[in-house]
Amino acid sequence: MIVILLTFSILITGCHSYYTIPKDDYDKIRYMNNIKIVYNNGKELIVEKDDTTEVKYEDDSLIVYRGSEKNLIAMSDISKIKENRFDLGGTITLTLLTLTILTIIFFSNFDPGG
Repeated sequence: MIVILLTFSILITGCHSYYTIPKDDYDKIRYMNNIKIVYNNGKELIVEKDDTTEVKYEDDSLIVYRGSEKNLIAMSDISKIKENRFDLGGTITLTLLTLTILTIIFFSNFDPGG
């Protein structure tokens, strides 16, 4: 029963990964999910999108609105921008790995002789 619940919870929540956004799609950034901004110096900023957060790409700058706060980030400071998306491959891999481990544990504790 625990195996079924664990597998079901993995499938429901799934895995999410950050995928690099091509520069041609920067104008669509306001419609995307959570965004990770990777700076040239290696630092990262994750912008979690909600009702009070908006991200726009205008005039070679990225503008992040958080409530009434407005941050302007020059594109020359940014190495890449990534979007958080559902990762089907990761979800399937994690589900199969969990099932395999739990099956091995179950059969290693199984005593057929009684």
